[in-house]
Amino acid sequence: MPQLHSITDITEQVAEAWGVTGAALAVLHRRVRDLHAQKRIAVAAIQGGRKTALFDLREVVRAIILLALLEAGFDAKTLAEAEHWLDRAIGDGLGFPALNGTWPPVGLDALIHAVEEGQSDLDFALYVRRDVETGERFVVGRFERDGKHGYGEGDLQSLSGPDADGVEAWAIDEGGERMARYAPRLTIARVVLPASALVRPFVLLPDGD
Repeated sequence: MPQLHSITDITEQVAEAWGVTGAALAVLHRRVRDLHAQKRIAVAAIQGGRKTALFDLREVVRAIILLALLEAGFDAKTLAEAEHWLDRAIGDGLGFPALNGTWPPVGLDALIHAVEEGQSDLDFALYVRRDVETGERFVVGRFERDGKHGYGEGDLQSLSGPDADGVEAWAIDEGGERMARYAPRLTIARVVLPASALVRPFVLLPDGD
């Protein structure tokens, strides 16, 4: 049976890995509780009379990535946008097999697989972008390996072709007529989390620990 982890387990494991002590430990525990309360991490089971919430490895890995983004100073809105990209398919050019019945696999599943198999590290990169005409801010996230993302030009996460910086793009109907215009976008910042390194202590945690 897969090992499950409580909020306290996650807090203690992250604290040990990151060297969190003192007042910062209470902040970390509150952040993990908030991820649960905001339904950002899914409960796998409820245990005992105190109804302790338990989480599987996939949700622990999700929590670690989100906690790292909080450590980096991202706000709640950006956190919600980043979370969306964790559940998107990884670039098929990175060569992952089907996982959990899906190909290309979901990014979190690919991350766990890469660590379990001792493959070269994956990073989770977050691109903060703006529509240069309206000023609208949005975030695109993707897993990368050695700076490569594995997406084709037609995929939003490639950030190339019509999705590259400074490109004015149009949606075209079947008859070749322009339907909708997309204003040029600009990447304001790129933040990279060493995803494999962050989650490795938890993915490789011995059973019973």
